[in-house]
Amino acid sequence: MAARPHVARRILVYWMDAVIAFVAIASLINLLTLLALKQVTPAQALVAGVLQLLVYAGFPWTLRAAFDNKPAPVALLALMTAASLAVTLLFPADGYGAASWDILPWFMLSAVGLFLRLRVTLAIGAVMVGLFTVVMHLRTGEAWWWLLTLSTIMAVVMVYGMWLWLWLWRTIREAYESKEAKASLAVAEERLRFSRDLHDLLGRSLVLLSLRSELAAKLGSAEEMLQVHRLAGEALSQLHVTATGLSALDLEEELDQARAALAGVGADCLVQARTAELPAASRALLAWVVREGTTNILKHSSATRCHIRLDAGRLEIRNDGVRHAAQAGGSGLHGLAERISVAGGSLDAHPVGRDEFLLTATVPA
Repeated sequence: MAARPHVARRILVYWMDAVIAFVAIASLINLLTLLALKQVTPAQALVAGVLQLLVYAGFPWTLRAAFDNKPAPVALLALMTAASLAVTLLFPADGYGAASWDILPWFMLSAVGLFLRLRVTLAIGAVMVGLFTVVMHLRTGEAWWWLLTLSTIMAVVMVYGMWLWLWLWRTIREAYESKEAKASLAVAEERLRFSRDLHDLLGRSLVLLSLRSELAAKLGSAEEMLQVHRLAGEALSQLHVTATGLSALDLEEELDQARAALAGVGADCLVQARTAELPAASRALLAWVVREGTTNILKHSSATRCHIRLDAGRLEIRNDGVRHAAQAGGSGLHGLAERISVAGGSLDAHPVGRDEFLLTATVPA
Protein backbone atom coordinates (compact mmCIF):
# COMPACT_ATOMS: atom_id res chain seq x y z
CA MET A 1 0.00 0.00 0.00
CA ALA A 2 2.84 2.35 0.87
CA ALA A 3 4.57 1.78 -2.45
CA ARG A 4 2.33 4.23 -4.27
CA PRO A 5 0.55 7.02 -2.34
CA HIS A 6 -2.21 7.45 -4.90
CA VAL A 7 -3.04 3.73 -4.62
CA ALA A 8 -3.10 3.93 -0.82
CA ARG A 9 -5.30 7.02 -0.98
CA ARG A 10 -7.73 5.33 -3.35
CA ILE A 11 -7.98 2.23 -1.16
CA LEU A 12 -8.54 4.21 2.04
CA VAL A 13 -11.08 6.60 0.52
CA TYR A 14 -13.01 3.87 -1.27
CA TRP A 15 -13.04 1.78 1.90
CA MET A 16 -14.54 4.68 3.83
CA ASP A 17 -17.04 5.24 1.00
CA ALA A 18 -18.10 1.62 1.42
CA VAL A 19 -18.51 2.09 5.18
CA ILE A 20 -20.65 5.20 4.63
CA ALA A 21 -22.73 3.38 2.02
CA PHE A 22 -23.27 0.50 4.44
CA VAL A 23 -24.40 2.89 7.19
CA ALA A 24 -26.70 4.68 4.74
CA ILE A 25 -28.31 1.39 3.68
CA ALA A 26 -28.71 0.34 7.31
CA SER A 27 -30.32 3.68 8.09
CA LEU A 28 -32.70 3.26 5.15
CA ILE A 29 -33.67 -0.21 6.35
CA ASN A 30 -34.24 1.16 9.84
CA LEU A 31 -36.37 3.96 8.46
CA LEU A 32 -38.50 1.52 6.45
CA THR A 33 -38.91 -0.59 9.58
CA LEU A 34 -40.15 2.45 11.52
CA LEU A 35 -42.53 3.19 8.64
CA ALA A 36 -43.86 -0.39 8.66
CA LEU A 37 -44.42 -0.15 12.40
CA LYS A 38 -46.25 3.15 11.80
CA GLN A 39 -43.93 5.03 14.13
CA VAL A 40 -43.45 7.60 11.38
CA THR A 41 -45.76 8.73 8.61
CA PRO A 42 -44.86 8.28 4.93
CA ALA A 43 -44.23 12.02 4.64
CA GLN A 44 -41.93 11.95 7.68
CA ALA A 45 -40.10 8.90 6.31
CA LEU A 46 -39.59 10.64 2.95
CA VAL A 47 -38.23 13.85 4.48
CA ALA A 48 -36.07 11.97 6.99
CA GLY A 49 -34.68 9.75 4.23
CA VAL A 50 -33.80 12.71 2.00
CA LEU A 51 -32.10 14.56 4.85
CA GLN A 52 -30.10 11.50 5.89
CA LEU A 53 -29.01 10.81 2.31
CA LEU A 54 -27.88 14.43 2.04
CA VAL A 55 -25.60 13.95 5.05
CA TYR A 56 -24.23 10.60 3.89
CA ALA A 57 -23.74 11.78 0.29
CA GLY A 58 -21.79 14.85 1.41
CA PHE A 59 -19.48 12.94 3.71
CA PRO A 60 -17.17 11.50 0.96
CA TRP A 61 -16.53 15.04 -0.33
CA THR A 62 -15.40 16.21 3.10
CA LEU A 63 -13.19 13.14 3.49
CA ARG A 64 -11.45 13.77 0.16
CA ALA A 65 -10.88 17.43 1.03
CA ALA A 66 -9.21 16.37 4.30
CA PHE A 67 -7.08 13.73 2.57
CA ASP A 68 -5.86 16.25 0.00
CA ASN A 69 -5.17 18.99 2.58
CA LYS A 70 -7.71 21.27 0.94
CA PRO A 71 -9.65 23.99 2.81
CA ALA A 72 -12.73 22.83 4.66
CA PRO A 73 -15.87 22.80 2.44
CA VAL A 74 -17.67 25.20 4.75
CA ALA A 75 -20.85 25.49 2.72
CA LEU A 76 -21.23 21.72 2.39
CA LEU A 77 -20.50 21.14 6.08
CA ALA A 78 -23.06 23.80 7.05
CA LEU A 79 -25.70 22.16 4.83
CA MET A 80 -24.94 18.70 6.24
CA THR A 81 -25.05 20.04 9.80
CA ALA A 82 -28.42 21.72 9.21
CA ALA A 83 -29.81 18.51 7.70
CA SER A 84 -28.61 16.35 10.60
CA LEU A 85 -30.01 18.78 13.19
CA ALA A 86 -33.33 18.99 11.36
CA VAL A 87 -33.86 15.26 11.13
CA THR A 88 -32.73 14.74 14.74
CA LEU A 89 -34.88 17.46 16.29
CA LEU A 90 -37.99 17.33 14.12
CA PHE A 91 -38.70 13.63 14.17
CA PRO A 92 -39.65 11.51 17.17
CA ALA A 93 -37.66 8.71 18.76
CA ASP A 94 -39.01 6.13 21.20
CA GLY A 95 -35.56 5.61 22.67
CA TYR A 96 -31.92 6.39 21.99
CA GLY A 97 -30.93 4.34 18.96
CA ALA A 98 -34.48 3.47 17.95
CA ALA A 99 -34.36 5.97 15.09
CA SER A 100 -31.70 5.81 12.36
CA TRP A 101 -31.02 9.53 12.63
CA ASP A 102 -29.67 9.40 16.19
CA ILE A 103 -26.17 8.74 14.82
CA LEU A 104 -26.13 11.78 12.49
CA PRO A 105 -24.80 14.34 15.04
CA TRP A 106 -21.74 12.18 15.68
CA PHE A 107 -21.16 11.69 11.98
CA MET A 108 -21.15 15.45 11.61
CA LEU A 109 -18.82 15.91 14.58
CA SER A 110 -16.32 13.48 13.03
CA ALA A 111 -16.56 15.26 9.67
CA VAL A 112 -16.04 18.73 11.14
CA GLY A 113 -13.24 17.42 13.37
CA LEU A 114 -11.17 16.56 10.30
CA PHE A 115 -10.53 20.28 9.77
CA LEU A 116 -10.32 21.59 13.36
CA ARG A 117 -7.71 21.54 16.09
CA LEU A 118 -8.06 18.98 18.86
CA ARG A 119 -9.06 21.53 21.49
CA VAL A 120 -11.76 23.02 19.30
CA THR A 121 -13.13 19.60 18.41
CA LEU A 122 -13.21 18.56 22.06
CA ALA A 123 -15.04 21.76 23.00
CA ILE A 124 -17.63 21.33 20.26
CA GLY A 125 -18.02 17.65 21.14
CA ALA A 126 -18.59 18.43 24.82
CA VAL A 127 -21.30 20.97 23.93
CA MET A 128 -22.96 18.54 21.52
CA VAL A 129 -22.94 15.69 24.05
CA GLY A 130 -24.52 17.95 26.68
CA LEU A 131 -27.23 19.28 24.38
CA PHE A 132 -28.00 15.89 22.90
CA THR A 133 -28.30 14.35 26.36
CA VAL A 134 -30.76 17.03 27.47
CA VAL A 135 -32.86 16.83 24.30
CA MET A 136 -33.07 13.04 24.31
CA HIS A 137 -33.83 12.98 28.04
CA LEU A 138 -36.76 15.36 27.53
CA ARG A 139 -38.05 13.50 24.47
CA THR A 140 -37.65 9.91 25.61
CA GLY A 141 -37.56 10.11 29.39
CA GLU A 142 -34.51 7.87 29.58
CA ALA A 143 -32.02 8.35 32.43
CA TRP A 144 -29.72 11.27 31.74
CA TRP A 145 -26.57 9.45 32.94
CA TRP A 146 -27.29 6.61 30.53
CA LEU A 147 -27.84 9.03 27.65
CA LEU A 148 -24.70 10.95 28.62
CA THR A 149 -22.62 7.76 28.64
CA LEU A 150 -23.88 6.56 25.26
CA SER A 151 -23.49 10.00 23.68
CA THR A 152 -19.92 10.32 24.97
CA ILE A 153 -19.01 6.86 23.66
CA MET A 154 -20.51 7.63 20.25
CA ALA A 155 -18.71 10.97 20.02
CA VAL A 156 -15.33 9.53 21.01
CA VAL A 157 -15.59 6.48 18.75
CA MET A 158 -16.70 8.43 15.70
CA VAL A 159 -14.17 11.26 16.04
CA TYR A 160 -11.27 9.00 16.98
CA GLY A 161 -12.08 6.56 14.19
CA MET A 162 -12.09 9.32 11.60
CA TRP A 163 -8.86 10.84 12.90
CA LEU A 164 -7.25 7.39 12.87
CA TRP A 165 -8.28 6.97 9.24
CA LEU A 166 -6.78 10.32 8.30
CA TRP A 167 -3.62 9.64 10.35
CA LEU A 168 -3.12 6.34 8.53
CA TRP A 169 -3.25 8.09 5.18
CA ARG A 170 -0.85 10.86 6.23
CA THR A 171 1.56 8.30 7.67
CA ILE A 172 1.62 6.41 4.38
CA ARG A 173 2.14 9.61 2.41
CA GLU A 174 4.91 10.87 4.71
CA ALA A 175 6.63 7.49 4.56
CA TYR A 176 6.66 7.63 0.77
CA GLU A 177 7.85 11.24 0.76
CA SER A 178 10.60 10.26 3.21
CA LYS A 179 11.62 7.44 0.88
CA GLU A 180 11.79 9.86 -2.04
CA ALA A 181 13.78 12.35 0.06
CA LYS A 182 16.27 9.64 1.02
CA ALA A 183 16.68 8.69 -2.63
CA SER A 184 17.26 12.32 -3.60
CA LEU A 185 19.74 12.71 -0.75
CA ALA A 186 21.60 9.62 -1.86
CA VAL A 187 21.87 11.03 -5.38
CA ALA A 188 23.09 14.38 -4.03
CA GLU A 189 25.66 12.66 -1.82
CA GLU A 190 26.91 10.59 -4.75
CA ARG A 191 27.25 13.72 -6.87
CA LEU A 192 29.16 15.39 -4.06
CA ARG A 193 31.41 12.36 -3.71
CA PHE A 194 32.08 12.32 -7.43
CA SER A 195 32.92 16.03 -7.56
CA ARG A 196 35.11 15.69 -4.49
CA ASP A 197 36.95 12.69 -5.94
CA LEU A 198 37.35 14.47 -9.25
CA HIS A 199 38.87 17.47 -7.50
CA ASP A 200 41.17 15.36 -5.36
CA LEU A 201 42.32 13.08 -8.15
CA LEU A 202 42.85 15.59 -10.93
CA GLY A 203 43.85 18.66 -8.93
CA ARG A 204 47.49 17.79 -8.49
CA SER A 205 47.90 16.42 -12.00
CA LEU A 206 46.46 19.55 -13.59
CA VAL A 207 48.63 21.81 -11.42
CA LEU A 208 51.72 19.84 -12.44
CA LEU A 209 50.63 20.02 -16.06
CA SER A 210 50.38 23.77 -15.80
CA LEU A 211 53.80 24.15 -14.15
CA ARG A 212 55.53 21.70 -16.46
CA SER A 213 54.05 23.23 -19.60
CA GLU A 214 55.04 26.70 -18.39
CA LEU A 215 58.60 25.48 -17.75
CA ALA A 216 58.73 23.73 -21.12
CA ALA A 217 57.62 26.90 -22.85
CA LYS A 218 60.42 28.82 -21.18
CA LEU A 219 63.17 26.25 -21.74
CA GLY A 220 61.99 24.67 -24.96
CA SER A 221 62.96 21.33 -23.43
CA ALA A 222 61.89 18.09 -25.07
CA GLU A 223 62.26 16.30 -21.73
CA GLU A 224 59.81 18.68 -20.09
CA MET A 225 57.34 18.13 -22.90
CA LEU A 226 57.61 14.38 -22.32
CA GLN A 227 56.80 15.02 -18.68
CA VAL A 228 53.76 17.04 -19.75
CA HIS A 229 52.69 14.15 -21.96
CA ARG A 230 53.13 11.68 -19.09
CA LEU A 231 51.15 13.85 -16.71
CA ALA A 232 48.35 14.22 -19.25
CA GLY A 233 48.14 10.44 -19.51
CA GLU A 234 48.01 10.12 -15.73
CA ALA A 235 45.23 12.68 -15.58
CA LEU A 236 43.18 10.73 -18.11
CA SER A 237 43.77 7.53 -16.15
CA GLN A 238 42.68 9.22 -12.94
CA LEU A 239 39.57 10.55 -14.66
CA HIS A 240 38.72 7.00 -15.66
CA VAL A 241 39.26 5.86 -12.06
CA THR A 242 36.86 8.52 -10.82
CA ALA A 243 34.22 7.77 -13.45
CA THR A 244 34.23 4.07 -12.57
CA GLY A 245 34.16 4.72 -8.83
CA LEU A 246 37.47 2.92 -8.18
CA SER A 247 38.90 5.84 -6.24
CA ALA A 248 40.97 4.01 -3.57
CA LEU A 249 44.55 5.29 -3.29
CA ASP A 250 47.74 3.61 -2.12
CA LEU A 251 49.48 5.50 0.68
CA GLU A 252 53.06 4.52 -0.17
CA GLU A 253 52.49 5.36 -3.82
CA GLU A 254 51.05 8.75 -2.91
CA LEU A 255 54.04 9.50 -0.66
CA ASP A 256 56.44 8.62 -3.49
CA GLN A 257 54.48 10.71 -5.98
CA ALA A 258 54.38 13.64 -3.57
CA ARG A 259 58.17 13.50 -3.19
CA ALA A 260 58.63 13.28 -6.97
CA ALA A 261 56.11 16.04 -7.73
CA LEU A 262 57.72 18.47 -5.29
CA ALA A 263 61.18 17.61 -6.50
CA GLY A 264 60.01 18.36 -10.00
CA VAL A 265 59.34 22.00 -9.06
CA GLY A 266 62.59 22.37 -7.11
CA ALA A 267 61.41 21.63 -3.57
CA ASP A 268 63.27 19.30 -1.19
CA CYS A 269 60.83 16.86 0.33
CA LEU A 270 61.68 14.76 3.38
CA VAL A 271 59.32 11.85 3.99
CA GLN A 272 59.30 9.97 7.30
CA ALA A 273 56.43 7.53 7.39
CA ARG A 274 55.49 4.40 9.30
CA THR A 275 52.51 2.90 7.52
CA ALA A 276 52.63 -0.84 8.11
CA GLU A 277 50.57 -0.84 11.34
CA LEU A 278 47.73 1.28 9.95
CA PRO A 279 44.40 -0.35 8.94
CA ALA A 280 43.42 -0.22 5.29
CA ALA A 281 40.67 2.39 5.79
CA SER A 282 43.03 4.76 7.61
CA ARG A 283 45.73 4.28 4.97
CA ALA A 284 43.25 5.20 2.24
CA LEU A 285 42.18 8.37 4.09
CA LEU A 286 45.78 9.47 4.66
CA ALA A 287 46.57 8.81 1.00
CA TRP A 288 43.89 11.34 0.09
CA VAL A 289 45.34 13.81 2.58
CA VAL A 290 48.84 13.41 1.11
CA ARG A 291 47.48 13.96 -2.40
CA GLU A 292 45.44 17.01 -1.45
CA GLY A 293 48.21 18.47 0.69
CA THR A 294 50.70 18.11 -2.15
CA THR A 295 48.25 19.71 -4.57
CA ASN A 296 47.80 22.70 -2.29
CA ILE A 297 51.58 23.12 -1.91
CA LEU A 298 51.99 23.15 -5.68
CA LYS A 299 49.07 25.54 -6.22
CA HIS A 300 49.37 27.95 -3.33
CA SER A 301 53.05 28.20 -2.44
CA SER A 302 56.54 28.59 -3.82
CA ALA A 303 57.90 25.92 -1.50
CA THR A 304 61.59 25.05 -1.28
CA ARG A 305 61.21 22.68 1.68
CA CYS A 306 58.57 20.18 2.66
CA HIS A 307 58.49 17.71 5.52
CA ILE A 308 55.98 14.84 5.55
CA ARG A 309 55.86 12.87 8.80
CA LEU A 310 53.53 9.97 9.59
CA ASP A 311 53.52 8.05 12.84
CA ALA A 312 50.79 6.17 14.73
CA GLY A 313 47.94 7.51 12.60
CA ARG A 314 49.07 11.15 12.78
CA LEU A 315 50.18 12.81 9.55
CA GLU A 316 51.92 16.18 9.37
CA ILE A 317 52.76 18.02 6.16
CA ARG A 318 54.78 21.20 6.68
CA ASN A 319 56.05 23.46 3.90
CA ASP A 320 57.48 26.93 3.47
CA GLY A 321 56.92 29.52 0.75
CA VAL A 322 53.32 30.30 1.65
CA ARG A 323 52.05 33.15 -0.52
CA HIS A 324 49.05 34.12 1.62
CA ALA A 325 49.51 33.90 5.36
CA ALA A 326 45.81 33.52 6.04
CA GLN A 327 45.28 30.70 3.61
CA ALA A 328 43.61 27.65 5.14
CA GLY A 329 43.23 25.32 2.18
CA GLY A 330 40.64 24.90 -0.55
CA SER A 331 37.42 23.00 -0.89
CA GLY A 332 39.33 19.73 -1.17
CA LEU A 333 40.50 19.98 2.44
CA HIS A 334 36.96 20.72 3.61
CA GLY A 335 35.73 17.57 1.88
CA LEU A 336 38.55 15.53 3.39
CA ALA A 337 37.79 16.94 6.83
CA GLU A 338 34.22 15.65 6.51
CA ARG A 339 35.40 12.19 5.47
CA ILE A 340 37.94 11.93 8.25
CA SER A 341 35.48 13.22 10.84
CA VAL A 342 33.00 10.51 9.87
CA ALA A 343 35.76 7.92 10.29
CA GLY A 344 36.50 9.18 13.81
CA GLY A 345 39.54 11.33 13.02
CA SER A 346 40.31 14.99 12.55
CA LEU A 347 42.00 17.32 10.08
CA ASP A 348 43.47 20.77 10.66
CA ALA A 349 45.28 23.20 8.37
CA HIS A 350 46.73 26.57 9.36
CA PRO A 351 49.72 28.88 8.77
CA VAL A 352 52.73 28.52 11.05
CA GLY A 353 55.24 31.29 11.56
CA ARG A 354 55.91 33.80 8.81
CA ASP A 355 55.78 31.72 5.66
CA GLU A 356 55.07 28.11 6.64
CA PHE A 357 51.91 26.06 6.49
CA LEU A 358 51.04 22.97 8.53
CA LEU A 359 48.49 20.32 7.57
CA THR A 360 47.69 17.77 10.27
CA ALA A 361 45.47 14.73 9.97
CA THR A 362 44.72 12.11 12.62
CA VAL A 363 43.00 8.83 11.82
CA PRO A 364 42.21 5.73 13.89
CA ALA A 365 45.34 3.63 14.20
